[in-house]
Amino acid sequence: MNLLEIIRRNLVALPRLAKFAVALAIIVGIPPLARRVRIPGVVGLLLAGVVLGPHGLKLLPEQGNVCSTSRC
Repeated sequence: MNLLEIIRRNLVALPRLAKFAVALAIIVGIPPLARRVRIPGVVGLLLAGVVLGPHGLKLLPEQGNVCSTSRC
């Protein structure tokens, strides 16, 4: 099995609070790493979002449909 598939499966199975902790760790950790590579921290966060998001490596799942009525 592929390493990315294992990481993806484990991230999806985490509870919401753990997913929040992972997201917070990314938000805190990426800007110093980006500055070390000599790019602005915001650009590093944007690149991390593209790479980790639902259209990149698909480590974070896509959002489901949101419905505001009771007949969804």
